[in-house]
Amino acid sequence: MDPDPPAVSADLTTSRFAELIACHDSEINRHQGLLIKDAEGKLVGTVTRGDVLRARDQDPSEAMTALEAGSRKLVVTYSDEILHEASARMLRNNIGRVPVVDREDQSRFIGYLGRPNIMVARLRRLDDGHLREPGWINNSKWRRSTPGTSGVQT
Repeated sequence: MDPDPPAVSADLTTSRFAELIACHDSEINRHQGLLIKDAEGKLVGTVTRGDVLRARDQDPSEAMTALEAGSRKLVVTYSDEILHEASARMLRNNIGRVPVVDREDQSRFIGYLGRPNIMVARLRRLDDGHLREPGWINNSKWRRSTPGTSGVQT
């Protein structure tokens, strides 16, 4: 999880949002999707770069806000959930990222979980397993057997 989730103000206009993308703003460009926060800093939605492009096509005046362009229907995960539960929820909802929120107050976001975070966690687990397995596989008490026979303890 990214503990410093990218967030934009609900009243940010799509024209300003597009300018930030074009200027390669590091906060805006580090993720495809961003959290939307209200004036009090509470989570109210999510918006993707694709949402901004579609909004600009729909509203030539480009006065639409991030909240209007984005989604208020939130799919979230909690910091006490296991990664499998969060990634399964993302797959079931066909989304690539979810806000990590406080279970008691879902408007308080504490992180951001995207596909890259999941891949890093899976890789870490594979690496941990790889480091443990050689000791078991190459245990000197066991010698290799010929194909079709079981291992024999020496």
